Amino acid sequence: MTTAFYKNAAAMYLFNYSIPLQRLLLLVFMILTLQDVTAQNFAQVNQLPLQLNPSLAGAKGKKRISAGLNQTGNEQYGQRTMAVGYDEMSKKLHVGLGIYYLNNKNNSLLITDASKKIFPEYISNKKFYTENARQYAGICIAPKYNIYYKNIPKKIKYTFSPSLFTEAGKEHYSTVVNVSFKEYFMNTFSTTTPEGEKQLDSIHSKYTKYEFSNTFFRTGIGFQFNSGKLVLLSKTTFSINTYQEGIQQCAYSSATAYETCTSNTSLDRTLYTIESNIHAGYTFSLNKKSDFTCTPILGIGIRHYLNMLPSSASGEAYRNNVSNADITQLNYVHASGNFRYQKLLFGACYTKYISCIYNGLTIGYQSDFMKIMLTGGANLQLQKNAYHNIEITTDLFF
Repeated sequence: MTTAFYKNAAAMYLFNYSIPLQRLLLLVFMILTLQDVTAQNFAQVNQLPLQLNPSLAGAKGKKRISAGLNQTGNEQYGQRTMAVGYDEMSKKLHVGLGIYYLNNKNNSLLITDASKKIFPEYISNKKFYTENARQYAGICIAPKYNIYYKNIPKKIKYTFSPSLFTEAGKEHYSTVVNVSFKEYFMNTFSTTTPEGEKQLDSIHSKYTKYEFSNTFFRTGIGFQFNSGKLVLLSKTTFSINTYQEGIQQCAYSSATAYETCTSNTSLDRTLYTIESNIHAGYTFSLNKKSDFTCTPILGIGIRHYLNMLPSSASGEAYRNNVSNADITQLNYVHASGNFRYQKLLFGACYTKYISCIYNGLTIGYQSDFMKIMLTGGANLQLQKNAYHNIEITTDLFF
């Protein structure tokens, strides 16, 4: 949305000299070419300002509380994401300050009633074969610098804001794969059925259990340029991911209800990645006093594994199931059309992050005290299996 980029930045820093526009845009371009992205898990990326870019901290000039909830899934798959954030503008320091938190749970591959009998109770009591939980928190600081019109000293012409951020979090993933089983029958005879009957005696199954815990640390820089109509955003993240992994080959017999497993094979590893993204939005209106505005937004992101060599790209673990070409990958694309009529917000969006595609339509409302937006649509994942997708976000200003 137009206001989603918070075009009226409240920075109070005053330059005592002007910068030529050509040099400023060149500086912006040089910075943007370095930038990053972290997973939004939301279709409308601009609905959660601090997760989108740390340079948006303090951009409203007020204290702001942001919150979002996303639910994606169908009968075979379920994902829920919850995010909250708080930011404000310190007029004394001329910087925006923000803190934020995100929690994501992702479950897939439903365990059917028919397949529960081939697993021990601690597995069969689960709803899904694969369970994934991730959470992280972050802090950011974003100085604001303004360039004013020469003939109107108090009117802002351009605003730009570099920023620094730090995030820390953890993730746990577990799954059961490579499942195979055999059914063993016994013959029984009776006077009523002398030909005999086959009754199930036991089931012997084999499967692989894989899990990992990941403790990660991220740090990086963001950037915002705002001319009132044109907004450029970028973010670069350097990540350290410390994985503790394990694989076990297991066998189970329903007759004895006994499970045997090989000793845990450890595949502990530390991966270093750098991710970059750029977002650009431009607001169109019929005139300065028009009640109707249109803001298209485009975004693109790249990820690179710093210490993964082509020879290890296939990986010893399921987590590293990437090809040599995926060591550097275009992992994020976003396009949306955002509209505002007076206080009403509406739009359409397309967001692709790695193998997930989010499509949605958005409606919302914004006043001087709050913004609330509802997005509904479809999520396409992996082999283009369709999932419903609904999310709601809100901002409170005070």
